[in-house]
Amino acid sequence: MKVHAIEKVLTGETNKLEKLAGDIAPEFVAETIHKFRVVVKRLRAFLRLLAVQKEEPGIKLSKKFKQLYGLAGAIREAQLEISLFAKHKIVLPSYLTKLELDMSHNKQQWLVHYSKHLLNDLEHSLADNNFTELSTNTLRLFFEQQLTAIKTITRTAPTDDHIHSCRKHLKDMLYIARIIEKGWEEGYNELASFPLLQLEELAGKLGNYNDARIMLQQWMHFLPRMEQNNEAAAFQILCKEARLSQMASKKRVLVEIDGLLNKTAAWS
Repeated sequence: MKVHAIEKVLTGETNKLEKLAGDIAPEFVAETIHKFRVVVKRLRAFLRLLAVQKEEPGIKLSKKFKQLYGLAGAIREAQLEISLFAKHKIVLPSYLTKLELDMSHNKQQWLVHYSKHLLNDLEHSLADNNFTELSTNTLRLFFEQQLTAIKTITRTAPTDDHIHSCRKHLKDMLYIARIIEKGWEEGYNELASFPLLQLEELAGKLGNYNDARIMLQQWMHFLPRMEQNNEAAAFQILCKEARLSQMASKKRVLVEIDGLLNKTAAWS
């Protein structure tokens, strides 16, 4: 990938971030927040690829920008839970009140911390770097590094945090594949025999698994603080069912991770 193509990708991603970040408040539409977070993750994946090329630590996003990203994530998680409860007609007034209060607080914090200057600073920090042309060898090495990390993680009994790490490595590969599909034909051809469709499907399943894990953690943290009444009893049942479902899901996703690794063995 030529240097001008690299710069085009970075400019395109930062322009999307500026637009999406500016559109989040005051409505805080769930889809806008989701798109903002996806672009941040895609940008970070691309920066990690560039770091492999330069053989040095990658470009770090500022603490203030990371704080903004974290607030967007907290708001998004609350929105997902509220949506889930509405979809399945789950009636838990005290927990929903807690979610709404947390979300309201995080929205106020977004308004406090959001600034166009944060996005401008990000754009300038990226522009100040001297990038070199990306080679297909670097692309292949990047993918091999992600696969090796996943193999290492799953070699012993992986925890939920380990599974989340696997998802990050899968998503990094997926984001890079999407970036280079239109902007770097030679690089995309290098992935011709790589199981991208299976990768995408598995990343989605691991995303759903992680969302469920986070929700269950929050539920278990809140449960001891509830008054012992009918709502608490219903919440206990919900938590128990969620734990059983999570255990079954964990077995399935580990089998699918192993299947993907077997399928990529010939490629790597």
